[in-house]
Amino acid sequence: MDIVLASREEKTAVIMENKIWSGESSHQLNDYLEKSKTEYKDCNQILYVFLTPYGREASDSDNCIAFSYGEIIDSLESSNCLS
Repeated sequence: MDIVLASREEKTAVIMENKIWSGESSHQLNDYLEKSKTEYKDCNQILYVFLTPYGREASDSDNCIAFSYGEIIDSLESSNCLS
């Protein structure tokens, strides 16, 4: 898990796997999914993001949302986080 954003107050976690030029390891996303369920068991919502330069789909597209770097920047800019 490369980037983890967690709010105990909101009981929410965002888990990001950042893949720049490498591919996924065997069962990597499933391992992170299981580990996060234990580490963030107090969270009501856990969002899994597969982050790549161009928004490549994850092997587990049922549980992971694919985002490109540009989409993350756009989302942060529209929420005024990068002002």
